[in-house]
Amino acid sequence: MSQAREENSHCLKICVHGAKGLMKQDIFGLSDPYLVVYQEVFERDQDIADIETTNIIGKTDTQKKTLNPTWNEKIETEVDQDNEVIIFDVFDENRITRDDFLGRVAIPLSNLGNEDISEKSFELGKKCDDTNVSGNLILSFAFVSKLEREISRQKCWLIDTVHRYRLENQIQILTNEACVDITEIHMEFNDEE
Repeated sequence: MSQAREENSHCLKICVHGAKGLMKQDIFGLSDPYLVVYQEVFERDQDIADIETTNIIGKTDTQKKTLNPTWNEKIETEVDQDNEVIIFDVFDENRITRDDFLGRVAIPLSNLGNEDISEKSFELGKKCDDTNVSGNLILSFAFVSKLEREISRQKCWLIDTVHRYRLENQIQILTNEACVDITEIHMEFNDEE
């Protein structure tokens, strides 16, 4: 990775909370919505509608028979804030025919700045002119430093190891406020290597 790209590289945590007011696509009932998340390279002079979506970074579960799905699913990815866009496509799952497109939200990461965004509503847009869409997607974004991400990974590993090897009495290291801070555990792990 070039130095300029590395300086603009961040860890982005995305929470897909849900959607409200989706378009009804099924004739005999409500929609069965799910969401696919893409991370694509974006040139500043490029029209977002022309971006081909190929790099899937996440997909939610399908919520049955609703126009107001709740997913609360989290995605974490390394991003180049100056040159990438995150695209959220909502679909209605169909068993027999092709899944119906319900709407899109495309967010150039340069528009986010370094500010965290908590449960913001984004209006769903069309992918092409002959598509009818309605509704909003509720998303949160948080940028995380590489150290915070590494500490989080090691904390998850430690918790998983404690549970896997049934070391429940050791879990107090993480849960008791009077115990060692996780940053000290992080430093101890690095000292042992």
